Amino acid sequence: MTEDLSVFQKMTGCRVDGIVGLDVLRQSSFVIDYQGKEIHFGHPERLPLSTPFETEERVVTVRMQVENRQLRLVVDTGGPDLMLFGSRVPAVTNFEVLGTENATDV
Repeated sequence: MTEDLSVFQKMTGCRVDGIVGLDVLRQSSFVIDYQGKEIHFGHPERLPLSTPFETEERVVTVRMQVENRQLRLVVDTGGPDLMLFGSRVPAVTNFEVLGTENATDV
């Protein structure tokens, strides 16, 4: 499928050559090489930092443990910071609050 992706360039200020969807990404393990600007598909060599994705829903999630509490985070490259829902993690006390925002439809 081809499409004019210039709207993404206008939004991000970066040239966008393609979009890889979950329909492709969930079929195989992959590594994103940010320095080399490449995606490598297949089982990677042992990595010092990695986490498995969960793609049962229409979004990608990863599990994270904070202060002996298991959290499930949605992976989204659209934001500059980690965002946690206050109603879901009220007992977490060691985070520096950078700001708050009310959302009615996420």
